[in-house]
Amino acid sequence: MNTGQKTKNGMLGVKPDGAKLQTFAQIVDGMGKSTGVVTTVPFCHATPAGVWSHNQSRNKYTEIASEMILDSGLDVIFGAGYPDYDDDGQQLQEPKDKYIDLPLLESIRKGEKEPWTFIEDKADFEQTGANLQSPTETLSGHRPRRQHPFSKSAPVTLPTVKYPTCQ
Repeated sequence: MNTGQKTKNGMLGVKPDGAKLQTFAQIVDGMGKSTGVVTTVPFCHATPAGVWSHNQSRNKYTEIASEMILDSGLDVIFGAGYPDYDDDGQQLQEPKDKYIDLPLLESIRKGEKEPWTFIEDKADFEQTGANLQSPTETLSGHRPRRQHPFSKSAPVTLPTVKYPTCQ
């Protein structure tokens, strides 16, 4: 979808023999334009990850996340899958490492992975000086919004679609 070429189901940005395909984001990045991924699912899931990633398996989330953070020209990555919280926005006793390598996440939190700025909560996002407008409709047109998929509301200090989690 993001390369303009058919590949095998379950693969991201690679031919069946493993050769890398150039994505549209890579082409645009090569032209000096800004690129990014903004999603309400973990950014390393297949659809958002396909913007840049190259992997034989769409299920290798931590490898995909590492490529997007360490080896891409992406300027912005916003997404879900925060390892310190469950799907209801409740803090976990132990972080889960399903979507990102925890030592990599910690190095980003500490500011050790230039040019990334880790945004953990609404206050961090507001400190960037970004001026976002709240969407009045869904991104998919004029369809009515679906009910919140989780049983509990997220704590007000957690980022929302209006205040994403990474920059």
